Amino acid sequence: MRLKGGPEGWLHNAELRRFVRFLFVGGLNTLVGYAIFAALILIGLSVTAAVIVGTVLGVLFNFVSTGRIVFGSKAGRLLPRFIAVYVVQMGLSIAALHALERAGIEPLIAGALVLPLLAVFTYFAMRRFVFVDGEKA
Repeated sequence: MRLKGGPEGWLHNAELRRFVRFLFVGGLNTLVGYAIFAALILIGLSVTAAVIVGTVLGVLFNFVSTGRIVFGSKAGRLLPRFIAVYVVQMGLSIAALHALERAGIEPLIAGALVLPLLAVFTYFAMRRFVFVDGEKA
């Protein structure tokens, strides 16, 4: 991703703008996911049930928001690929966190170190395998 035209050049780079939207939508998705989880706990669901229901609803919300806002897609048929990317991301996250923990890094620090790498991985996986140009409908 090459930026041209000085510091303002990034504004003209469509891929970078899309990645920034991806980061903002990720923040929104996190807030919505936590709100769903909190609401389920407050209405009396067990933690396990709240996590399961919250995760399912959160992934569906993430699919719609990421698809529409970041990639301009409303194609429901892409949901299995979207879920597959998150399953791979989760596996990478778990493996990286365990490796860093074995190296003596506290889990919260390890999570903060892994987060930017996972965000970049997830963006490019979504771009290459889920919301591929030409599959917007």
